[in-house]
Amino acid sequence: MAEAKGKEKVAKAESEAKYKPSKNAIYEVSVAKAEAIYAVAKEKCDDNAGNANDICEKEAKAILEYAKSDAKAKQHS
Repeated sequence: MAEAKGKEKVAKAESEAKYKPSKNAIYEVSVAKAEAIYAVAKEKCDDNAGNANDICEKEAKAILEYAKSDAKAKQHS
């Protein structure tokens, strides 16, 4: 389910970027992709229990934050 929702958000962002190309639109596509990856990773983390789940979620969150900051840096370059 998370994967399907993520694909939908990415497709919408890509469509908007094609319709109105801009640095902000490209940023939104990158963020949508990062959030989709995060949602799927978080769902997979739920298969773990206890500390393993916590570590998995922290790693997924770190990847999301890195992807967002990378997208922001590319937006301003």
